[in-house]
Amino acid sequence: MTPHSADEEAWTIYGQQQLDRGYSPPVPERIDWGFWPGVGPGAEIIGDIRGKRVLDIGSGPGHHAVHLARTYGALVDGVDLSPTQHRRALNDHGTEPGVRFLCADVAEHLRRTQRSYEAAYALRTFGCVDPLHLLPALRDGLVRGAPLVFSALHTDADGQGPSSEPVARQGYVRLRDQEPHRGADVGAVTGAVGGAAGRPRLRRGGVRASRRPGRGQSRGRPAGPRPTPLSCLPMRLGCAHR
Repeated sequence: MTPHSADEEAWTIYGQQQLDRGYSPPVPERIDWGFWPGVGPGAEIIGDIRGKRVLDIGSGPGHHAVHLARTYGALVDGVDLSPTQHRRALNDHGTEPGVRFLCADVAEHLRRTQRSYEAAYALRTFGCVDPLHLLPALRDGLVRGAPLVFSALHTDADGQGPSSEPVARQGYVRLRDQEPHRGADVGAVTGAVGGAAGRPRLRRGGVRASRRPGRGQSRGRPAGPRPTPLSCLPMRLGCAHR
């Protein structure tokens, strides 16, 4: 099984479970990049996106894309690899003005699209894609200087923190009342800054908030607002060679 097919299988199983449960997340009043409402910046970190083409990387059931279209007037393309996640988005928001949902590998979509995006974002989905597969496509598929904003878990399910290299490692998709589904190798992107010839180079800016639990520390949901255990990295893509 290839990494691509393993990723698709994992998220297809996840999406089907949500369809079977009949669960549809509500359209949020604000973007929460982490897991605790009101902690950290909202969608304003992306910048002025009114009337601009925005890419939602791994859009899932589509509620975040709808929020950006309704609240900020963005023209959002939500792209997800999983056909069941795509079906969830179409079921709930298929006729939403300003939003288009596509079932595709986001890197392949970026290579095929005729118009570049003016912004891109990912809520906890960026770390589920091999960075060497995704980052070059983003470099070429975004207009020069376009913001790329994403959040990713600072520490994974195995207790591993971010890597200093853009290398892949295996991750889990957790399903309610089932054993975790082992997916394909995914990228530890929170610490990845390429600099080799021909590879994407990332220039960081804006806010970074992180919390890494110690070995003896519980990873359960805290009772009140605390710093989120992820890194929120607004970035602007460049290239080592112009």
